[in-house]
Amino acid sequence: MPEGPDAEAEARPAWQWLLIAAVWLVVLFLPLSMLALWFGRPLPGLLLACALSAWAAGAVVGRFGARAKRATAPLGAALGAVILIGIAALGRAAPLVILAGALIILASVGASLAELGARYGRRLRTRR
Repeated sequence: MPEGPDAEAEARPAWQWLLIAAVWLVVLFLPLSMLALWFGRPLPGLLLACALSAWAAGAVVGRFGARAKRATAPLGAALGAVILIGIAALGRAAPLVILAGALIILASVGASLAELGARYGRRLRTRR
């Protein structure tokens, strides 16, 4: 039986890992997206920021979320995309039609990369 933070992580219910993945994606995406804008490559940079954030969120869920289901990381990344688009909608960053298209793209990219990150994280868990 693991001790310390690993024991705490294994005791978490599966639904909490969904929220952890969503928050992890948002927290990583925001500074990465600012870097993308600073380098002057908004669209490719934002997609790369989403991909990296989703992969990292999936890796955390895969590594520490022993009770998390296989779909938890991708669903968490999709929820994170909804949160990001919700923030953009509140700030009236773009028309709703454009935000809806961005939601589809970010949720798709996020879910796919979160699944890959979760696979990597599960491999790290089994190496313990």
